[in-house]
Amino acid sequence: MIQSVCSGPANEQQQAVVRAFLHAWSAYKKYAWGHDELKPITQSWQEWMGIGLTIVDSIDTMYIMGLHHGVYIVSFLSFII
Repeated sequence: MIQSVCSGPANEQQQAVVRAFLHAWSAYKKYAWGHDELKPITQSWQEWMGIGLTIVDSIDTMYIMGLHHGVYIVSFLSFII
């Protein structure tokens, strides 16, 4: 298993950032999973490239925050070159 370089939030401000990220991630999963972008006001999604850009972009953020969601997601991604 891949271990994160960060052990998670170390203070209250970092915990607040992680909570905000998880709030946004939860909404993305609920309303836009697999699509490029969440439109939170309309609770819908938008495509730009059609490859789930939010998922791809969030993996490194999760890793840095010490969240293991990114490792789980990477295990299911397939890249077509």
